[in-house]
Amino acid sequence: MTPSTNRRVLIIDDTPSIHDDFRRVLAGGCETSEVDAAEQELLGQPTPPVYGASFEIDSAYQGREGLDKVAASLAVDRPYALAFVDMRMPPGWDGVETIREIWKADPRLQIVICTAYSDYTWDEVLGKLGVEDRLLVLKKPFDNIEVAQLASALTTKWDMTRRAELKVHRLEAAVLERTTALELANKELEALVHEVTQLATHDALTGLPNRVLFADRATQALAVARREGSCPAVLMLDLDRFKEVNDTLGHHCGDLLLTQVAQRLSALLRPGDTAARFGGDEFALLLPDGGSDAAATVAIRIAHELEAQFTLDGAAVNVEASVGIAAATPGAEQPTLEELLRQADIAMYKAKTDRSGFAHYAACNDDGTPDQLTLIGELRQALDCEELRVYYQPKVALDTDELIGVEALIRWQHPTRGLLLPGDFIVLAEESTLIKRLTTFVLDTALRCCRTWLDQGLRLPVAVNVSARSLCDPALPTLIAERLAYANVPADLLTIELTEGAVMAYPGLGLGILKKLRAIGIHLSVDDYGTGYSSLAYLKNLPVTELKIDREFINELTNSHDNAAIVQSATDLGHNLGLTVVAEGVDDQATLTALKALGVDVAQGFHLAHPMPEHLLQQWITDRAKNPALLHPTPVTGTS
Repeated sequence: MTPSTNRRVLIIDDTPSIHDDFRRVLAGGCETSEVDAAEQELLGQPTPPVYGASFEIDSAYQGREGLDKVAASLAVDRPYALAFVDMRMPPGWDGVETIREIWKADPRLQIVICTAYSDYTWDEVLGKLGVEDRLLVLKKPFDNIEVAQLASALTTKWDMTRRAELKVHRLEAAVLERTTALELANKELEALVHEVTQLATHDALTGLPNRVLFADRATQALAVARREGSCPAVLMLDLDRFKEVNDTLGHHCGDLLLTQVAQRLSALLRPGDTAARFGGDEFALLLPDGGSDAAATVAIRIAHELEAQFTLDGAAVNVEASVGIAAATPGAEQPTLEELLRQADIAMYKAKTDRSGFAHYAACNDDGTPDQLTLIGELRQALDCEELRVYYQPKVALDTDELIGVEALIRWQHPTRGLLLPGDFIVLAEESTLIKRLTTFVLDTALRCCRTWLDQGLRLPVAVNVSARSLCDPALPTLIAERLAYANVPADLLTIELTEGAVMAYPGLGLGILKKLRAIGIHLSVDDYGTGYSSLAYLKNLPVTELKIDREFINELTNSHDNAAIVQSATDLGHNLGLTVVAEGVDDQATLTALKALGVDVAQGFHLAHPMPEHLLQQWITDRAKNPALLHPTPVTGTS
């Protein structure tokens, strides 16, 4: 008879809060579709979902108490499958002595060492306990996903090993002469242990080492570096625009892409190097020696290798990656693994921001620069805690000096960093799933104000910026139509602004979405015109109503004949296509006068008005009504 699944877990730690943390993590449910699918494919039999299973958790606060509980569980034939053991538990046994005594009582017990600080090196731990496939290390503070993965994989390993052992015993007891059958059973046991160990230490989708195995190999490389003076390096790799593959082609194609990227990375490795998948579209590479130079060579080879198109169910896709490099320095104190990973992460975001392909970690990029991952988490919280604001910058007709609309601009009132401008966080939002929430927030806020103005008898159009990622979302027209209906605002009072680069990034898909938006009655504006690569033929086919000349050409308009010629050309082009031409970045009277002479229709900039909250915009409008000659108010502190 097959024994029931054993999910008994023992926590041995002298800190009560640690026990509470483990109970919270292991009491929750997690999807394991990849793990289940891999187990079924590898083992030829269905396995029950383990992350969603109910673990039976017991606690011990000292090593001797833990040993007593292990002995008691064996006495009633209810052994534990897994124990998490703290390394330091004064005043009693430490973790090494506890594990040694427990294994004397129960050699099958899977053990995870939990430690932030230890009196032993990893080499000393292995020297005292031996090299064991039933022993893993988990560094504090814990990652919830890692804890759940380890608990699920290792209790599964215990069960499968136990079942295989029982099968071997039955064969031995039944027919001692059946040597062949016994050998087959032993091979089955070895295969089962190997496959389950593979699940615990490798990514089920790509087959690459996972974060746990990467950390183990990196820790060993750093230990060798301290003894022998080698220079290990870590590379963090993140695919650019991976979410767009998932959103447009589906998650199946996203998985195919990750698998093919893993194959190409593996082909680049030297003997001894490690490529791992940390999750999502994030990969890590470990070079045990060679330092920054070797890492840069690998980064260049990665870029070259990813240049070739990927074929995903017949669809050809081009993918680029951003790579961050952090390496130990010869003769200097060796960094910890956590420090190397953090440094590589910062360098990766530097490469992503600069679009440079790869970047080396530099302390100057770290000092005073917020941790990008922390900032993403804070931005998610900001959306929930109403820390985001919408400011409005007036747009003025140059022939009449009349206010003809406003542009909605997002700001983040950060609780510790003050007022943050879009450049501080929009790029991060576009690389995550937050950009849709940000766009919806600005859209709803701006339309709500537009409705208020209508109720006050003021018909004032508002413009909202939409990112390149949003432009490739087929649901965008439906979303905007729903928000207009909810706010009860006519479509012709809304202008959607898209940068020239965004329009050109998705010429096929983007054109179809723009046509749907225009059919609703929404006005469309090409922002930052002159900085992209749009052809006149393509621009002619866009259903846009407005051309917005980039501030790069406006700033030096009065001092540069070339800039004046470009502005004149863009103005003539816009008028010939029946478009309203807008100049942004108008910061002085001389520029305003020059733009009028060149025939530009509308201007916005600090000379006319700074971006401002809604209540100050109302005051600005009132002041202009009293004094039409007033072009700009006192600048609002911190809004520029």
